Amino acid sequence: DLPSLVWVERYLQSFRGTLLFVSHDRALLNRLASMTLYLSHGELRPYKGNFDAMLEQRAIESEQLEARRANLETQREHLESFVERFGAKASKASQAQSKAKQIERIRALENDIRVVNTEQSLVFKLPPAPPSGREILRVKDLSIGYKSTLASGIQLLIEKNARIAIIGSNGIGKSTFLKTIAGQIEAR
Repeated sequence: DLPSLVWVERYLQSFRGTLLFVSHDRALLNRLASMTLYLSHGELRPYKGNFDAMLEQRAIESEQLEARRANLETQREHLESFVERFGAKASKASQAQSKAKQIERIRALENDIRVVNTEQSLVFKLPPAPPSGREILRVKDLSIGYKSTLASGIQLLIEKNARIAIIGSNGIGKSTFLKTIAGQIEAR
């Protein structure tokens, strides 16, 4: 619940020790972190600052990697041109072979840059939801609870495209309400 989250965040901000935390809350990451660890391709990289600072640093690194890749590509193309022009000439054969080895080393470097700069993403494919009417859920005089009633007389109408937050103190029945309307527990 919101009051608990505010209390925990204030406590963590005043905490004098080292704090290692994982969160999907970008605003919290920005407010609490003084160092951000980024895990990618089996490598854990530290960045000074909060989440947004890490994103800025990674963007700069990405630009530098792209410039390095473009530079390597130009070098490789120049060497390939030399090999194509002089590879068959006996007087330039050893130079052409040397340049061909350089080309292979550059290709390996280019491939390494592509791996570092490529992020894997997780893709979810959910089937489309069946069409619904305007009214998604209507609750009249609902009572919820397990052994005793937590809340009663609940009235609710949820219409299509509604965005709803359920807030309240711990133990007041938020999860019980959701489980009840989902049919996981019986209404009282």
